[in-house]
Amino acid sequence: RKANDTAGWGNMIADVADALERDAQLRRFLESPRVDAPQKNAILAKAFQDRMPRLFVRYLQALVTNRRQMLIPEIATEYRNLLDEAE
Repeated sequence: RKANDTAGWGNMIADVADALERDAQLRRFLESPRVDAPQKNAILAKAFQDRMPRLFVRYLQALVTNRRQMLIPEIATEYRNLLDEAE
């Protein structure tokens, strides 16, 4: 709400969730215990730096740091549900 773009944030998290579901290589990368969180976060920052707001990228990085990145599809669904309720 602070960003005044709840729908935009919903679209961004949905786009990342869709990418995870469609792209097996991305999914394996994020699931891999061989790649540590700082490496994953650096790659996410580089990949999304010009495409998404910095605050959103930091949110994704927090998910990775806390080993919750595979919950992104569920987070996207729940966000959509909460947004529907709020509207």
